[in-house]
Amino acid sequence: MLYRNFLAMEVEEAIRAHPIDGAVLMGGCDKTGPGLVMGAASANVPSIFVPAGAMLKGRWRQHTLGTGTSTWAAEADHRAGKLSDVNGSR
Repeated sequence: MLYRNFLAMEVEEAIRAHPIDGAVLMGGCDKTGPGLVMGAASANVPSIFVPAGAMLKGRWRQHTLGTGTSTWAAEADHRAGKLSDVNGSR
């Protein structure tokens, strides 16, 4: 928790030091996410948090999942004609 709080203080100071109207926060672990959001909330600036970076692999219903697993599966399905484009054409 100590490092999360240090990060929150650093983020707050960095946001306050620059004349910005909003912030995009990017973090990728259980410490950086809360630390970034806490700092932005303390600075009282509209912000959005985007999870970034590689995540550990996991398992769900006997399938191994990792960063981009669903993206690669969707691309393969699209190439095979199982999915249509956004505008409805194949």
